[in-house]
Amino acid sequence: MKPSLLVAAAQMTSVDSWEKNLESISRLAKEACREEDTDIVFFPENSLYMRLDPNDEFPGFNLEHQSFADLKSLANQLGCAIVLGSVLTRAKLKPFNSTVVIEPDQSPRLLYNKIHLFDVQVDADHKIQESKNCQHGSEPAIWEYEGWKFGLSICYDLRFSELYSQYARSKVDVICVPSAFTVPTGRAHWEILLRARAIESQVYLVAPAQWGGHVGKSGVQRETYGHSLLIGPWGEKLGELGEGEGVIRSTLLREKITRVRQQIPMEQHRRLTL
Repeated sequence: MKPSLLVAAAQMTSVDSWEKNLESISRLAKEACREEDTDIVFFPENSLYMRLDPNDEFPGFNLEHQSFADLKSLANQLGCAIVLGSVLTRAKLKPFNSTVVIEPDQSPRLLYNKIHLFDVQVDADHKIQESKNCQHGSEPAIWEYEGWKFGLSICYDLRFSELYSQYARSKVDVICVPSAFTVPTGRAHWEILLRARAIESQVYLVAPAQWGGHVGKSGVQRETYGHSLLIGPWGEKLGELGEGEGVIRSTLLREKITRVRQQIPMEQHRRLTL
C-alpha cells in the first residue's frame, strides 16, 4: 500500500476520430510522465472518440480494438496506469459510456458504465440527448490500485449525490469525475459541485475535462468548458487548468485523508441510510 500517489489529469479537445485522439492521449501521457514518477494519468470523458454529429451511428469500441493495444504498450513504456474517463463500448442495442483502465503489464479493463445520461436542454441553443445513442449503466464501481480505492463516475453523474454517498460509505480515497461539460453548465456549476463532492465525501477528487471547440468530420461543432481540477479532501484546489490542452499534477497523501476524517468524523455522525 503506497502512502502517496502522484497523479495527473489531462485536458484535451477530442474529435470524432480515434486516430487523432490517440495521438493526443499519447502526447499528453508522455508530458505527464516527462519529469516525475507519475503513478496514474487520468483522461476526460469521450477521450478516445467524441460523437459530435447526433446522427453518427458509431457502434462503440471493444477491448480488442487496436487503440487499446497501443495504449497498453504506452502504459508499459511509461510505467504508469492510464485511465480513459469514458469510451463508447459496444453492447447489445446501444453502446455504454464506459471507464476503461489500462494498468502496466495488464490487459485493458472496462470498470464502470455511466449511470446518469445527459438528456437536457439548458437553453434554446443547447439540447443534448445522450440516451439516443447510449444506454444507462446501473451500478457504482470501485477501482483498487496500489492500495488506493477510486470511486468511478462520469460527468453528469456529478449532479446525483446519492452515488457519491455510496462511495463515501465504501471509504474510497479518491473520486474520479472525467467530464465534457457544456460551457453554460460549466460556468454555473462545475467547480461548486466538484468541491462539494470532495468535502462531503472527505476524499481527493480528480476531474479531467474536455475543453474548447470540437469540430467533427461533418462540420458539426461543439464547445466544452475545460477547467480540469484536482481537489483535496478539505475541498481545496490542488491544481487547475482553465483553457487549452495540457496536464496538471498533484501528490495525493493518505495521511491527509486520515487527518480530515479525524477533524470532522462524519462517518460516526451519519444518521440516514439509503
